[in-house]
Amino acid sequence: MSNFSHAAQVPSGSFTPAEGEGTVVQIFDGQNLKNVLDALVARFSTALTNDRAEAENAKAAADGPLCDGYDAEATAANFLKAEQTMCRNLDSLVGSTAMGGMSAGFPEGFSPSGGTGSAGKWIETADASVNNQSPYDGWHKAMTDLHKIVEDSQTTKTESWQGDAGDAYRQDANDRTTEVAALESLARNSRDALHALVQVQATVVDALVDEFDRQIGLTTGADTPPETKQNFEAMGDSRWDDFHFYKRTCSVDAIVRGLIDFTNNLESEGQKWIQASTQIGTTLQEAVNSARQNQTNDGSYNGATKVSEDPGGQCYASGGVDATNAWI
Repeated sequence: MSNFSHAAQVPSGSFTPAEGEGTVVQIFDGQNLKNVLDALVARFSTALTNDRAEAENAKAAADGPLCDGYDAEATAANFLKAEQTMCRNLDSLVGSTAMGGMSAGFPEGFSPSGGTGSAGKWIETADASVNNQSPYDGWHKAMTDLHKIVEDSQTTKTESWQGDAGDAYRQDANDRTTEVAALESLARNSRDALHALVQVQATVVDALVDEFDRQIGLTTGADTPPETKQNFEAMGDSRWDDFHFYKRTCSVDAIVRGLIDFTNNLESEGQKWIQASTQIGTTLQEAVNSARQNQTNDGSYNGATKVSEDPGGQCYASGGVDATNAWI
């Protein structure tokens, strides 16, 4: 019986909104995702090592007079083809970097593709959630500073300065205040857009890491000890045809293929997180365009343009990756 247990990942990163804008959020970063990819490769390696040992034990038994019609060359070719196929599946999921940690060694004729894998490519997204803290803080400071300028300009008294010169000064001051207010609103929108974006990113990566954690926990069969040579000798011809070789690796491979479907589905066009991230970008672009318009048409900026901090609720995906028009 396997003693294997997989400890679920604990978020390594965090995001801290401005005071009054929400609570600190614990989020998974790129290292968390690397950890689960490495853990899956380790489980695959364990399964493959045990299956190879079992095949060698069977071969040792079959080399004697035990199995009539045993074709050692054809059997070895079938086993090699199976290993190559399952390694390609794993590579397409976790990427070449994670594949480099496969302790079992690659089968003859196989080498990693050099790609990031359908899950490995999300490492950058996972890190982006944490890395967005600094620009978020920068936009918040800009918004705060601009708001102070607007307040100061609105409380400045110039009524004692009469005549055309005084009127012209006050009109120019009002125009400049309107422009600064527009920039303040743009800074607020940029800050809130980053906050919303982090929420979307964190939700998607959270779904990804949680699913990997759950599936890795189902790989206990990888640890099943290989059948010994003596056991194979005791089986006799009648049972050899019914024996399933590479069952451990095939079991992990089924999990790998399920995770490939999961990561591919994360980027299907119908996913709510894609719609949400696209809307964030659209709303912010509208704010930028409106602020630019203000530079030539005083007072035309619509300061009511807002970026929602709740981009459509949870975006948990039930099951590859081409985030068109998305910020992720």
